[in-house]
Formats: sequence, C-alpha cells, structure tokens
Amino acid sequence: MDHQFYREIIPGTAWTGQDPPKEAVAGAIKSSLDYESGLMVSVNSFVSGNFILNTLLIQNSLDTHPAAERLLRNLINYAARDMKKTAEKLPPDFDLIMKKIGYK
Repeated sequence: MDHQFYREIIPGTAWTGQDPPKEAVAGAIKSSLDYESGLMVSVNSFVSGNFILNTLLIQNSLDTHPAAERLLRNLINYAARDMKKTAEKLPPDFDLIMKKIGYK
C-alpha cells in the first residue's frame, strides 16, 4: 500500500504471532529503529470456513477517504463470494473450539 495515498487508513498496528494465514492480503514492515512486521489484512481458516482479520482504519475513513469505501466494498464482496454454497453443520466440539480461542 502506497503510504502517500493510504496514510489515513494505515494503522500503527498489525497482527503478529498467529498461525500462518490462508492468505496474506496487506502487510507492513517497520525497519527504522528496530524491526517489526505483521499483517494489516489476512484471511484465516476456521473450521470449514474463513474469517478476515483487519486493522485498516476503514470505518473511521469512510466519509473522508475515497479508498476506504472501495476497500470495504472489496472486503464484503470477497467475504460473500461463497454465499451460494450450502452451509456446513458445526462440528460437535464447536463450543470447545470457541473456548480454546478465548471466545466465551
């Protein structure tokens, strides 16, 4: 992402320490005083589906930055691409899976 154009949308945070994602969409590297890297947007597998992790400041920028609306639209279209597929049943241990990842 070109910092000159996206600077109002690029956050100061990124996802780090997770299992490798299914797709790395947008990443960042800081190499000024030290070195850090992470993902601002990624697609991750979960049970039989996927979820999107995002740190971009899209919501805060919808009224002020033309790219924010486009990014939101693209994320929604991407997430909806499998809408016509039949929903699968949750695994029997779904509650345990959710507790394991910290969702209560």
